[in-house]
Amino acid sequence: MDARFHPPSAFGLALGSTHLVRNAGGVAREALGSIRVSQDKLGTDELLLIKHTDCGAYPGGGPEELEAAVVEDVNFLRGENVKGSISGWLYDVKTGGVKRII
Repeated sequence: MDARFHPPSAFGLALGSTHLVRNAGGVAREALGSIRVSQDKLGTDELLLIKHTDCGAYPGGGPEELEAAVVEDVNFLRGENVKGSISGWLYDVKTGGVKRII
């Protein structure tokens, strides 16, 4: 949701290749309905859950807290039988770098 993060640029995604679901904090529980529609209606089979540093949804949250939140959300999605590959990432708004967490 944060305008400082542009997933297509960070991951080299082509226009129209990816269905993006964005919400404050990158909270998986809030996105679950949209993820299911994307998979059932659009056939998506890979999910990248991405949170970012300096996030207003995690005020004062350091990298360890954000990484733990990524792991928690990926595990939640796996427990909800979301199809396909699910990975979790952390985007650094200062450097533009992405780090795979899980």
